[in-house]
Amino acid sequence: MLAQQVFGGSGYIKDTGIEQLVRDARIAQIYEGTNGIQALDLLQRKVMADDASALHDWLQWIGDQVKSGQQHPVMTTYANALNAVITTTKTITTALIRHRDTYTDLTGMSAVASDYLHLLGHLSVGAMWLMTLQTVIEKVDNASTVYQNKHATAHFFFIRLLPQAHAMASSIEQAIDSNHDSVFQMTW
Repeated sequence: MLAQQVFGGSGYIKDTGIEQLVRDARIAQIYEGTNGIQALDLLQRKVMADDASALHDWLQWIGDQVKSGQQHPVMTTYANALNAVITTTKTITTALIRHRDTYTDLTGMSAVASDYLHLLGHLSVGAMWLMTLQTVIEKVDNASTVYQNKHATAHFFFIRLLPQAHAMASSIEQAIDSNHDSVFQMTW
């Protein structure tokens, strides 16, 4: 989507190929059900069902990637930022499990499920970029274009996109902490 915006109105015509990539990315959201359904499935059947045991193992694995990233000066800032999102994710997940009885129907669960899905998505992409940077640093000369491009893209992600995970966590936290009846049972 950002690439399409960079091209402006030209992003909608076939000259650049961006319009096809945007269409392909959008349809991926529908193939296995809508994002909302996937978010509910993630939260209810994958996280809540086993009290986040599998999620804890996955977060531990990402934490191991962060520890190896903290050993390299170029990656320390990124690893620390990702570590903060891991901590936030653990806190939010614990709160969701602790308040699971509040979510007696899908209405309450759906109020936080999409933000939770996006939180884990940002965490996943952050882990991928950290591992990518580590591989590039180990195998590519830092003067090469490949190194510079990967580093610039990772920098953009960690500085501009990863912080959105904290906003999503805050939104979930506000929903948990607020009066659930007024948040989840709105009538118009």
